[in-house]
Amino acid sequence: MNTEEDRNAIEATITNYWAALNASDVEGVLALYTEDGVFIATEGPTVVGKRLIRAAYEQIFDTIKPDIAFTMDEIVQIGNFAFARTFSMGEVTVLVGDLTLPEKHREYFVLEKTGDEWKIAQFLFNKMDPQRPVPM
Repeated sequence: MNTEEDRNAIEATITNYWAALNASDVEGVLALYTEDGVFIATEGPTVVGKRLIRAAYEQIFDTIKPDIAFTMDEIVQIGNFAFARTFSMGEVTVLVGDLTLPEKHREYFVLEKTGDEWKIAQFLFNKMDPQRPVPM
């Protein structure tokens, strides 16, 4: 059953993900994934399961510090699954060399309701050219 309570919980999971990402909080990110979650980053391998997801985010946060603003584009819920499409733009600081670079991404979340919680079952994103305008 699709309820406003579910929609709010789905949005909260994604909002909490964004906050954990910008805080470089590995534990905060991991708490939001299912045990068999999948993470697919631009130009990265497909990572399955919390142990490998932890390693991927540790490597990311050891390399860059994100400062990204996010926009929720769409949420579709079908039973115990939800699909969310988001957009993000900002910058990342490369920690070695203290270089700041612009970032722009499209993200896609597949969420699963486990018990009373909505968790990230699959998450993927791809980079867009940060210099090109977003088509309307």
